[in-house]
Amino acid sequence: GLPNRRGFLALAEKSFARASRKRQSISFIMADIDHFKKVNDRHGHEAGDEVLRVVAQRFLDCLRVEDICCRYGGEEFLVMLYDTDDPGGMVAERLRKSIAGKPISTRGEEIRVAISLGVTEIVAADYAGTRKCHAEIRRTVQVSDAFLYKAKKAGRNRVAANLPEEDEGVA
Repeated sequence: GLPNRRGFLALAEKSFARASRKRQSISFIMADIDHFKKVNDRHGHEAGDEVLRVVAQRFLDCLRVEDICCRYGGEEFLVMLYDTDDPGGMVAERLRKSIAGKPISTRGEEIRVAISLGVTEIVAADYAGTRKCHAEIRRTVQVSDAFLYKAKKAGRNRVAANLPEEDEGVA
């Protein structure tokens, strides 16, 4: 039920342009289900599909209506937080706990899953025009993805973030 990468980009451009005019902070959160291949291998692809649906729903339950969430590809999800006083690292940790804290029931089985998340926050400014906006979104998503891999290398089921100094202890 989530938009795909292309749908995300269309929605994100509008929010990003609005944030740029107001010089507001935007956080991007890239999330990946840890060891998802094992879920498919052990429980089957139908169970894997159910895990994806439940993870998506739990994400939506943790986010505001104005936040944008998509299935970025495979078992990866991307979130854009617009105009929030809640730092992206705090939201990412809430997302992580919502997944790791409760097993997913499917076909009479309880499947425990965890996610790793990478977060980056920027102040959107001076990105008028679709081309500049599009390029900055892509760049920021790549930074979030790099932090996601940092979280995975650090042991998975954690958040790695590039946030302003006052927020570094949060994630």
